[in-house]
Amino acid sequence: MKLLKTLILTFVILFSITVLVLLTPSLWKELIEYRINDQLTKRGNWEISFDKVSGHLLANVSIQSLKLTNLNKSSIFISNVDLRLNMLESLFGYPSFKYLKLKEVTTTLFQSKKSSDLRSDPFDLKEILEQKFTVDRLQFDGRVTIPELTILKDFLFQFDGRFDLDMNSLDLDVNELYFAMEETGFDMRLEKSRISLYPAKLVCENINGTIDSLGVRGKFSYNWLDDKDMRIDVFLDQYQIPKTFFDKLPLQPKLSALETEIHIQSDLKTFEGNITLTNDLGLHTAGNISLSNFDDFFSLDQVKLEGEDASLSMNGIYQKDGHFNASIQLTDFDLNKWIIDDLPTDLNGLVAIEGTVEESKLEHITLTMELLETKLYKDRDISVSGTVDYVNELLNIEELLELSIGNSRVIVTGTSDFKNEVYNLDLDLDNADVFIINNFWSDSLENGKATGSLFVSGPFNNPNLSAELVLRNISYKNFNLESFEFFGSLNSSDQYTTGDCQLRIGSGTWNEQSFESGVVDLSYTQDGLEIQSAEFKNNNDFFQLSGFLKNDGNGVFDRLQIATNQQYLINTKPVEFTLGEGVDLLELDWGKNELTLKPFEFHVNDGILSGFLTLTDEIDGLLKISNIGTDILDFLIPDEWIKIQGQVFGELSVTSREHSLDYSIDLAIKNGEISAQPFDELIISTFYRDSILHIEEITLIHGDKTGIQVAGVVPQYFEESNPIEIDAMINMKKVDISIFTQFIPDWFSVDGVVSGDLNFGGLPNKTKFNFDLSIDDGVFEGLELGHVTGMGLYDSRRLYFNQFSAIRGKDHAIAGVAYLPLDLNFNSENLGEMFMADSMWVDVSGDFNHLEFLSKYLIDVDSLPGNHNVSLQIAGTPDKLVRNGEISIKDGSIYTILLDEPIKGVNGKGILVNNLLSIENLVGAATIKPENYKANIFVDGNINMTKFFEPYYDLNAKGNNVFFKTLLGDIEGMVNIDVRITGRDTITIAGGIEAIDAVMYQEFEVNTLPTAELDPSNTIINYKLNFPITGKFVLRNSQIDAQLGGELSISMFGDQSADYSGELFVREGKFYYYGDIFNITNGYLAFDTKGFNPYLDLSAFTTIKEENITITLVGPLNNPKLGLESSSGFSESDILELLTIRSRFEDQEISSAGLGSQAQSIFVAYLEKELERNFLQISGLGRLGIIEDVSISGASALIDPTGSDDLVIKAQVSRNLSLNYSYKRSFSLVNPDHNQVGVELKLNPYFSLIGNVDELGNMHVKYRLRYSY
Repeated sequence: MKLLKTLILTFVILFSITVLVLLTPSLWKELIEYRINDQLTKRGNWEISFDKVSGHLLANVSIQSLKLTNLNKSSIFISNVDLRLNMLESLFGYPSFKYLKLKEVTTTLFQSKKSSDLRSDPFDLKEILEQKFTVDRLQFDGRVTIPELTILKDFLFQFDGRFDLDMNSLDLDVNELYFAMEETGFDMRLEKSRISLYPAKLVCENINGTIDSLGVRGKFSYNWLDDKDMRIDVFLDQYQIPKTFFDKLPLQPKLSALETEIHIQSDLKTFEGNITLTNDLGLHTAGNISLSNFDDFFSLDQVKLEGEDASLSMNGIYQKDGHFNASIQLTDFDLNKWIIDDLPTDLNGLVAIEGTVEESKLEHITLTMELLETKLYKDRDISVSGTVDYVNELLNIEELLELSIGNSRVIVTGTSDFKNEVYNLDLDLDNADVFIINNFWSDSLENGKATGSLFVSGPFNNPNLSAELVLRNISYKNFNLESFEFFGSLNSSDQYTTGDCQLRIGSGTWNEQSFESGVVDLSYTQDGLEIQSAEFKNNNDFFQLSGFLKNDGNGVFDRLQIATNQQYLINTKPVEFTLGEGVDLLELDWGKNELTLKPFEFHVNDGILSGFLTLTDEIDGLLKISNIGTDILDFLIPDEWIKIQGQVFGELSVTSREHSLDYSIDLAIKNGEISAQPFDELIISTFYRDSILHIEEITLIHGDKTGIQVAGVVPQYFEESNPIEIDAMINMKKVDISIFTQFIPDWFSVDGVVSGDLNFGGLPNKTKFNFDLSIDDGVFEGLELGHVTGMGLYDSRRLYFNQFSAIRGKDHAIAGVAYLPLDLNFNSENLGEMFMADSMWVDVSGDFNHLEFLSKYLIDVDSLPGNHNVSLQIAGTPDKLVRNGEISIKDGSIYTILLDEPIKGVNGKGILVNNLLSIENLVGAATIKPENYKANIFVDGNINMTKFFEPYYDLNAKGNNVFFKTLLGDIEGMVNIDVRITGRDTITIAGGIEAIDAVMYQEFEVNTLPTAELDPSNTIINYKLNFPITGKFVLRNSQIDAQLGGELSISMFGDQSADYSGELFVREGKFYYYGDIFNITNGYLAFDTKGFNPYLDLSAFTTIKEENITITLVGPLNNPKLGLESSSGFSESDILELLTIRSRFEDQEISSAGLGSQAQSIFVAYLEKELERNFLQISGLGRLGIIEDVSISGASALIDPTGSDDLVIKAQVSRNLSLNYSYKRSFSLVNPDHNQVGVELKLNPYFSLIGNVDELGNMHVKYRLRYSY
């Protein structure tokens, strides 16, 4: 048994060794090679050979230098093959590998001459593809050459994926594939894709990868039969032309990346398909594409893209040596959708392109354009036409290149050498924007138009210019010119500019100084700018200048003359000056720029002005003045910071020392006026040194009655360790106070003549002064105060009025004391403002026979005479003031512009406690006999004055048998009053006014005017009043005179029109209609808050020739329904005859000419009334609020053209304005129909202006007077 086991084990070992040896491929190399070739010979013309086989079939196998050859010279060479078999599948089925690595594969394929099916298998692959063969992991790299193909004839590849050969196809499941064509630089990478190779077809499904770094998805197929068929369906993600493509162009557009969808079918000779382009700029366009492939070139037969109302059509040729040409037709083409940061356009026209591409760069391009653009400028079209050639960095414009923008036109010829940066251009300008000139000039015009010729040559950075131009509406630095002409040439270099130019200038301004015309002749030399002549005129004013400005900033004005506002200035010797580095003489700022004026002298009118000035890091200057009028300041100092006139003598000097600017003033101004104060002489002698103002003397003298004297020392800054106090005084004698008020903020209006003394002390930040002043004829904010006196002091925190008073004859006497927390410290930034944390105190009282200071703020109150006593105390901080006091009125009157007679016998008292004014028993009288008045108006309540100028009212007013008559006389009578007045910004007056015996004169009207805009800064009065009628109330106007009963309410907000509501019934009265007076038997008027326009329900009667006629009116007054009845039962037409002609038609004779005159009158009257009644309703003008009422007369002109009447339609626009149209019919050829349009403006109830314009355009104006008896 043991022996048997040993034998079996030995057999297994020997068998295993034998199998292992037998499965060593190197032992069978020749046999393997023979058997494979035997199979290949039977199936085709392929033969295999290899140098060396190593490894083991149960493990890894390596083959060196494997080569496949075909009788047609096709060959496949593999430098090294590594593989591992799937043993079971290979033994019992078909060859199968776990992996197969092919390194350095070199493949050359030719079409087989002996293929059994040359059409379907040109490369003799059918026999190979009939095998079954799999590789779980296939990796290979190398090159494939197919000389007989025009496309894909030579490419590199790398592959990693699965390989399946299944009788009819070779399938590759791609993990990663790299494909490159060295000749074109084209490369492709695929991932997770599938490639299938058939005997005559290549199919790529699920393409997912990149082409030239461009994301691509889709599918591809290629059938290499005689009628070759290639299909491409791909989506390219964010394709962008490389920036390097435009490297050699002067302009490099920033083209947007495009997402591209392409569908193409081709036989490798022609390519047909469609393309869709989109991008992030909003582009979406699609269209057809057609190309043809020839031996030496591609023909772009057609590309037509359309989208969003825009289209692009293109055809052309691309030669394989890089030359190309194309023609492009654009329709509403928007560059903004293609180029980043470009403006929206709508280009239309044709572009022809010719050029060369070398090494993927655009080397040469020629553009011929004929384009129109209408979107960039809404009111101006842009057109471009001409040819531009660019090659070897030279831009050449041989043919005219024309650019037009609206009525602006530029024609360009010449060259621009971008390599050497040299211009040589001719420009012909016609109303062209000046930015074109700015491109060739170191300076710039801000805006304007230019017409003429311009030649540009030389370096880009300093070109030479030669021009003859007319420019309009130019802005340049501080100049604004309507026009100027430029003639000249300028030659530039790195160091200087030479040349000459002449300027002929029209009207304009410089530094806000106007002039009518100017002439400037300039010459540029190596040393600088020579101003040969510069002259400007404005009416009788002129400016003349000549001189030289050197490049180093030094200059001289040989002649400088100025005449303005009857002031004349001329230099008596050359004016020499030096400008700081970078300072522009035309934009000189005296406060910022460096300037040195050497000693100068000017004659100013009959006086002399001389001196010198240095404005650099150090300031030094002297100005001597002799007999020069102060009105020269209007020219030298445009802002009127001081109102002074007179002749000036003296000098001013200024010097900078360390950090201080010292100056001195010694002037005498004679025979002048300061503000409203005349003087014989004003002497000013002051100097400022070491931050201290020394006032040696300021004296104003006017005769022997008026004068001012100022003297003292006023430090501006000081050191805490060594303070210097103010020591100054002002003495005044009958001086107009406006001398001082012109220097302080415009807080309030003050007038008068002041006398007295002020003495100043303290420090600049703690100023102190005392005062003793009197003012004659004092006026404060228009309120005449009379003689005002005041004494007090200021302690750097509070201004104390120890005593002040104001007396104006017998009108008033006011006295009081006060202190105010004012900041009046000399060097304070808050000069004149309150110290909000400090308290104030005012105690004032007075007796008045008027209250002007109150009536000024009461809009409708004219005056408040009477015996008034007022006392007021104010205390607290400025933002929290508490007011207390008392006001009493005795035998007062209130005159108001609303009433014909004043309210008399006003007596009462008000007590103000903690800002609440309580009114106790304020009474007045308004009676029918003013001389016998007795109190019948009573007011009580309170006014909250926490916000003094915005008080809150809470008042009650009552009255019994109050008589009033408005100033215009439209309301008068006796009423009882019970109203309440409340509110602050909007004051509401609400309550009842009971009519006892009153008459109101008011026309009915519809409130159709638009709501008035309210001024939020004004107090608004809101009326909400109820008018019950308990006694006699009569309403009178042109339509009714009736005694009414009932109740009426009125509401009115601010200045808006009043609205009425309520119901009234007629007790008795008359109604006017058709020119007749009707006695009202019963009536009812209802108002619905739409103006004073009632709804009527009236019955009335009248008697004509013993015939009783009853009329009924129902409906709105502007369009009521009319009913007519008579006691004899006449028809409405008969009644109309009676109303219009006082007889009936039946009684009238009929002549042979037709209807009698009376019948015609009846018809005309009826026609006019019906036209009036229906015109507004039919036209709709009333509903639109355009007109208020319409009246029609002269309708007989429509019936009898031979008559004298004209048809007149009158439209009432407002109470005072009406429009009219008149028409006269005619059947005559000599005198045709006559039309006339007119307007009537009613200035008052009695006077109107009337204007008419006839059909010939003639205007007629007349006036109309209406008399009242």
